[in-house]
Amino acid sequence: TRGTFNALVETWVPCVPSELRTLGTGSEQTSGANGNPRAKASKLEFKVVNELWDEKAYKYKVVDSTVPSGEVEELDEYVFVIRVRIDKKTTDPKFYVDIKSEALRDILRTTLRDVNGICLREDKPTVEQNLLYNRLTELQEYQCDPSSLKHFNLLVNFVKTTYSSTTKRLIALLENHEITYDLLWALFKPNTVVYTTCFGTGKPRCVRYDFGEERTTSNGVEYFHLECRYVDFDGKVFGETSIELAIVKFRGTKRINSLDAFPLEYHPSKDEVKANLVECGHKFVSLMGVHHRQYRGDAFYMRKGQPIKVPVNSRVMIDAVYFQEANPNYTRPRINESG
Repeated sequence: TRGTFNALVETWVPCVPSELRTLGTGSEQTSGANGNPRAKASKLEFKVVNELWDEKAYKYKVVDSTVPSGEVEELDEYVFVIRVRIDKKTTDPKFYVDIKSEALRDILRTTLRDVNGICLREDKPTVEQNLLYNRLTELQEYQCDPSSLKHFNLLVNFVKTTYSSTTKRLIALLENHEITYDLLWALFKPNTVVYTTCFGTGKPRCVRYDFGEERTTSNGVEYFHLECRYVDFDGKVFGETSIELAIVKFRGTKRINSLDAFPLEYHPSKDEVKANLVECGHKFVSLMGVHHRQYRGDAFYMRKGQPIKVPVNSRVMIDAVYFQEANPNYTRPRINESG
């Protein structure tokens, strides 16, 4: 009900600074000042709106949104809009930033160009609010054109103000190489090199982090899901493929290097680990193709989603193409060809 929704909004409204919360109040206008047609990003302001699941329309809808008037909607007049979506199942809020300013859109296309999992090609793109905080350093280092400076400063100041308490907590924790579960999203930044171990052999490995979110298994276990990528070869294609990692929810603080996956920079022997993995990478590339080798150690194969270890001490053939031909139903991650 609307009453329930309003109560939820009041619960989560401290997540947004007080100066923002006033922007969503007041009467709605259907035209610009002096009755002139609306213009995109004509107000040097931003607005907070709430989004609720509409059972009849079967989609999320902005509460009390106005009917479009002409080509430019009322919300398009702002530089950007903070959209607070209340999840229909968990009632947890998720914060999005809808970019209305073309100048700001172009800036984000540059500063976020190496971030996977987002699309900034749209005329009015949307970015998760937490991502902007993750890339705050890059934003602050951006050399902004004077004509776009006001819009740019409005966004940067919003992020800094909104996450000021998060920054204080994070700095205190990271100084001691510790983290809490609720701040894992801030620990992992896009393109971070993540240290973990191979689920089949238990040996060290590194992958590159793309994005993460909290999830719950069918058994009710909460965890932080990490979407990552690494380089692989299937006998024909050499390129990047994806891998999913998980950190089960925990209470209190944990040493960062005690997590099942963590940024490589927090490993006590990060330089040694990096050197060993680079050496392994060179060996991997050298074995692309067909090779006959002596091998002693553990191998593994997957059965019903679980790794099955196999001890090996014999001559072996390395031939990824033949392996696929001999085992056509053996699933492997799809590889995106490099270049």
